[in-house]
Amino acid sequence: MKKTISIIATILILHSCSNDQEKIITGTLNPNFVSIINFQTASDIEIYKFIERIDSSAVKLNDTELKASSKFYHNLLKHKLIRFPSFNLKLKDNSEILIFIDKNHYRKIEKYDYSGSDTEYKVNIKLRYKEIEKDILLCDSILEMDIKKLK
Repeated sequence: MKKTISIIATILILHSCSNDQEKIITGTLNPNFVSIINFQTASDIEIYKFIERIDSSAVKLNDTELKASSKFYHNLLKHKLIRFPSFNLKLKDNSEILIFIDKNHYRKIEKYDYSGSDTEYKVNIKLRYKEIEKDILLCDSILEMDIKKLK
């Protein structure tokens, strides 16, 4: 009897943990973000040199934001997300979050994710994601897309 209760309790705990990690969110694609380096096409050497520059600047200047950026990029490397496409999602409260997404899912929104497309289209997206680390969100799937032509 105790063994059965233990098994059921373990299953419930695992189920509740997996539900806590996956979340659903809705927002508007905000393509106005321009990255300094395109990690999808950069060589490994270019990526490591970029991160090394951030690391050395963070130490040299003792800058909190640079230290946070350094940690962010090291975490992307650790989770093998550095080459994943990403996009900004504007939420209802006007805050923005950066979402990483695999290339297959990204193809659905790619043509709307370039600077200036927000003046032609309004793209509302509902997606499921997991929080890999603080400020590193990975889209599991795009659940809905509503594309409105503005012009």
